[in-house]
Amino acid sequence: MEIKLGQTTSVWDDLPAIQAPPITDIARLHGIRPADNEVVVMVRQEALLQIDEHGRSDTSVELGGLLLGNVYQNSDRLFVDVSAAIVARSDKKGPVHFTFTADAWAACHEERETVYPDLKIVGWYHTHPDLGVFYSGDDVVVHTTAFALPWHVGLVLDPVRNTVALFGWEQDEISGDQSIEPLQGWFEMASSQDGSVIPWKFRQANGLRGMWRDAASTRGSRYDGVNGANAEPEELLSTGDVTFLVMSALLAAILLWALVLVPNQQRDEKLAALTAQSTQIQVNEWHAAGELSCPAAGMYLVDPQPGQFIQKDTVVSIVGRADIPKLNRYVLQYDHKIDGWTTIKSFNGEPQVEPLGNWITSDLNTGLYSIRLAALDAFGNPMPDTACVTSVWIVEPSAN
Repeated sequence: MEIKLGQTTSVWDDLPAIQAPPITDIARLHGIRPADNEVVVMVRQEALLQIDEHGRSDTSVELGGLLLGNVYQNSDRLFVDVSAAIVARSDKKGPVHFTFTADAWAACHEERETVYPDLKIVGWYHTHPDLGVFYSGDDVVVHTTAFALPWHVGLVLDPVRNTVALFGWEQDEISGDQSIEPLQGWFEMASSQDGSVIPWKFRQANGLRGMWRDAASTRGSRYDGVNGANAEPEELLSTGDVTFLVMSALLAAILLWALVLVPNQQRDEKLAALTAQSTQIQVNEWHAAGELSCPAAGMYLVDPQPGQFIQKDTVVSIVGRADIPKLNRYVLQYDHKIDGWTTIKSFNGEPQVEPLGNWITSDLNTGLYSIRLAALDAFGNPMPDTACVTSVWIVEPSAN
């Protein structure tokens, strides 16, 4: 099978050819062997230690950086040899987001040219402290925009739960379309010792949506680095889960009290308030899991839900809230891969939880789409610090 991943033959011709490395003798397999349409990722232990040390240096925010190494080909397979990692010192980071700023990107390139002149950028890494390992909508945008070559990979580490996942480009054997998917396995190269140098447990699931669901639920089993037979169970409930369940129970009790004891007018007011609280709890849960990015208070999207599959040729009613003090101009947009943002609707006012606009999908290609709600500045441009972004899938209509 010839794997091109949308790139020209000349891109492959520039890669040095190697004999397939004897990875069974010099490496430890995490997960299962990579599929035929996946890159073979080999990470040296020195790079793993660099990532692990950086990830544990501050677990209150997300951290990240670049993966450096070399790329080889053998027949129709790509081999990515990750040899080192460079820390990105970005001020665009928080508990649930990390972004490469222009200054951080320039500094990383300067360090690579100075310290690692013989290595190329082969991907990136970032942490999800106590959130689980997955690709959020923002992560997909970063990877699609800045790491678009077929051998570019992404590593996500949760330094609190000691879990890790890798992501890379895959090509559909039938359609030829390329997409970012979680890798089934990768190899730890025994460059310093025979045993593993890191305590990470490898996770992978069926597609990006599966990773989102897996991380949000914090349930299931973790790979022990070789196979799933001896996998150790994760804690069934994280602190966030317990908080969500307690708040849900409290709201249910208040709702019962309101329906039984409170007069009709007061009941309607209280029910409206409870609905708003329940919606905010759901938004907070998505945000904590990295499925929804809404940095500004008073801005969120609740429907369609993150990761939802939407059949093509439908009209989607987008529900959310746009209510920022002193701002009353907003825009609702969508984006597919790197095509740029297309406006669905621009509007004035301060709508609460109600339909913000209708998204017509009849002329769209299938695939992953981002939906953005943002306030507009005085010049009519979206303000990045207000943008609420979620991701959904457009799929072909079912046969039925």
